[in-house]
Amino acid sequence: MTLFRRNDPTAMFQRAHDLWGRGKISRATAIYRRVIDSGDPDAAAEAGIKLAIMLKHEGDLTGAENAYRAVMDLDVPERAPVAAFLLTGVLQATGRYREAISVYKRVIASNHEDMAPKALLALAELFRYDLPPDERNLKRAAGLLQRAIDTGHPDTTPKAMVSLAELRATDNPKAAATLYQRAINSEHAEAAPVARQQLRELRVRCNKDVGHGS
Repeated sequence: MTLFRRNDPTAMFQRAHDLWGRGKISRATAIYRRVIDSGDPDAAAEAGIKLAIMLKHEGDLTGAENAYRAVMDLDVPERAPVAAFLLTGVLQATGRYREAISVYKRVIASNHEDMAPKALLALAELFRYDLPPDERNLKRAAGLLQRAIDTGHPDTTPKAMVSLAELRATDNPKAAATLYQRAINSEHAEAAPVARQQLRELRVRCNKDVGHGS
């Protein structure tokens, strides 16, 4: 049996996760807070994110928000953008879209290798779908999607290509077809099959005069 090592963050995280799985939320919270108070910024940031995820899952959105913001305040370069990105889910769940937009912009400005591209895509989808109808802005969404594509991020770029192609399909089907084909060529597990199907449908609608999919 593996012993629970109180000064080992990894062991403490596992212990907290096990307690959460058994429904012992208060005990799991206490362990996460012990790591947060340890004085180790990296471990504290990781513990704060894990605590926030648990609290959000349990329906404590206020607690989750506070935990995410505490991690952001630690300003640990690798973790603060992660916490900020995850915070947007809480903000959107509570209808605070303007705050979510501000936080997305903060993540984008961080230039974090993974989170900044994800924030570009997520913010584009917010402008495209999630805002109240009179506040949606497809032009801004398209600009953000292009920026996401330009990052070259292996996961985000193909997804952004599909989303931008959907926006371009009506007014510029050839540009849409090119984007779909690029997404297909990426062989991304999620985006490529979607792009392949949507390119087929686009070709049918446009009498096959928009390029050829794989």
